[in-house]
Amino acid sequence: MSSRPKPNISGTAKEARKLAPTELLILALISHGHAPTLYALQKETLLSAGALVPALAKLNAKGLLHAEPLGPRKRQRFRVAKDVMKKNEEKWKSSAQDHIADCDAVLKLCKAAEIFNLPEAVEYARSAAEFRASERRKYTNKNGEIEAPELNPFSYRSYRDVARFYQLQAEEHTLRAVEAALKTDV
Repeated sequence: MSSRPKPNISGTAKEARKLAPTELLILALISHGHAPTLYALQKETLLSAGALVPALAKLNAKGLLHAEPLGPRKRQRFRVAKDVMKKNEEKWKSSAQDHIADCDAVLKLCKAAEIFNLPEAVEYARSAAEFRASERRKYTNKNGEIEAPELNPFSYRSYRDVARFYQLQAEEHTLRAVEAALKTDV
């Protein structure tokens, strides 16, 4: 009797088709010639090789990305098949709402959408900013004004609450700027 591991069947077929924000950004950058090598991807995304190499391997295994023969200086170039690009709008839409609370993911998805020329990116950036605005409304005082919570120097939880307030504020401001920029680009 062999004890083979059981296959992982926790995800649905739809979830299997979804791509992570980093994967969508990589596909967008490579497909439009912005970053066809690992080095160029590192420069453009500010991600380490340790983060990019597994994502590239996953995209290659899914058949979405192809590694070309080594070029000058032994640099590996990547390309995306044309038929893959036609499906990216659907992949972007199916992935976007799952990541609205993660600002870094929203920024990656907005950049990918800008490259793919998806008008939905403007509304997505607006939704992400509104999500943060609604989270900040939880910090409404007795006068109905949104303000940072009081800092209690003896409470770590207090530190976290203050940090969360300012993080939400900064992310909302950033996403409003991204929204404005996308309005002019898309």
